[in-house]
Amino acid sequence: MFTANNRTLYSHIQQIPAGSYVTIKKDTLEQAELTTYYIHSHSNVYQDLGQLYQNLDKVSDSVFQRLIQSVQGKTIIVPLSGGYDSRYIISMLVKLRYKNIVCYTYGKTDSYEVENSKAIAKSLGLKWFFIEYNEKRWSEIEKSIWKDYCFRSFLCSSIPHLQEIIALMQLTTNPDFPREGVIVPGFCGDLLGGSFLLYQRESKQMECNKNWITTYIINNHFSCQQLNQTYYNYIEKDIEECIFNYNIDISTREGVQSFLEAWFTVHRPSKYVIQSNRLYELFGYEWRMPLWDQEFMEFWYQVPTKYRKGKFL
Repeated sequence: MFTANNRTLYSHIQQIPAGSYVTIKKDTLEQAELTTYYIHSHSNVYQDLGQLYQNLDKVSDSVFQRLIQSVQGKTIIVPLSGGYDSRYIISMLVKLRYKNIVCYTYGKTDSYEVENSKAIAKSLGLKWFFIEYNEKRWSEIEKSIWKDYCFRSFLCSSIPHLQEIIALMQLTTNPDFPREGVIVPGFCGDLLGGSFLLYQRESKQMECNKNWITTYIINNHFSCQQLNQTYYNYIEKDIEECIFNYNIDISTREGVQSFLEAWFTVHRPSKYVIQSNRLYELFGYEWRMPLWDQEFMEFWYQVPTKYRKGKFL
């Protein structure tokens, strides 16, 4: 799904990892220097649960007021599933009395996600669009659109996000659907909320050393096929470089958990998920990711792990 570190699918092309920048000296790439300026690390600051709820409320208001200000009155279009992330987005917009909102969902007509989405939109008084997915519609995708989107979103580092392409093709031919607006997906909310913390069984098996970390990452993120020794060594070296560059203390269980989340965030969401927004651009829409607002991230990176497990908070 994604390439590791600064690698791409081409041996002669590298990329700048998330949270890093490159300084080029004397106009030559041979002296280019990569610097890491931001680490998605977790500090596990202690706060009581009541204070956490109050802080989350304040941060939420701040994040979504920024979102509302940034769209300058344009229609906010929310891909609404039955999950927490998109539901949180529309709930905050309604709470802050933003009026210009529409929602859409897609899938099979008997999907519980579709039923939830419709019920949520109705309860909040929002206009809702549904696009049925079936084999016929997949076969009717225009090759030119498919190729154009894959080119935009590929960037030699992650596969294209394809599941919404039918929805956007159908919606943009519907005269009732806004042709201008800002699409606001719930991307990365589950990451901050704790969906990718270790399960209890994995947590019990955890060891606080780089060998366990390396083995865990390779087994869980490079497991589509058996790796030959050459590739295994490359990946192992990449992970060890990350352990050094992130400067996270992995001698504690909290430190190991923090490193695993930081590694995952720099690789999958920062490549695959962010590139998913290119689909909206293909159809002429702006996009925003309020659930990766920096203030929002910094709040969650201080929430005790016990309140993130199982998406408790």
